[in-house]
Amino acid sequence: MTFKREQRRPSAVWVLVADRARARLFSGEWPDLAEFCEVRALAHPESTLHPRDVESDGPGRFRGEAGGPAHDGDAETDFKHRTAIEFSRQIVDELEHGKSQNLYGRLVVIAPPLFLGVFRERLPDPIANSVIAEIGKEMTCADASEIRSHVREAISAMESTE
Repeated sequence: MTFKREQRRPSAVWVLVADRARARLFSGEWPDLAEFCEVRALAHPESTLHPRDVESDGPGRFRGEAGGPAHDGDAETDFKHRTAIEFSRQIVDELEHGKSQNLYGRLVVIAPPLFLGVFRERLPDPIANSVIAEIGKEMTCADASEIRSHVREAISAMESTE
């Protein structure tokens, strides 16, 4: 008889606190978040700039079909979404590296709704499967104890619904 072994999940929980311009990664031990501390900080300076300081000029003008009226060629995504997409790619690279090094088994994501939506779309399945909670708040400037308490609340709410 053969038994299939399930791969053991590391006991470390990573907590990602991010917005379009800044990300902080915290680590703690499951389930009480013992030894909770910041392990990495990332920045995306372009996100803090005003769009006019980054984009060179206005949208182009184009002629319609068969000599129709001209129209503006607006960008497909606005500045906030574009910078969120760029930064989320950088964060995903960091999370993939941590996952490949087996540094965490569970992930909690705290981000404002706009960034959370963009970030969620960019997550590859192995990382998305490790997400145990999402909190739609702006907390990049909060201290570690405040972040830890929000994560503990989310974990206890998650456990009470199971």
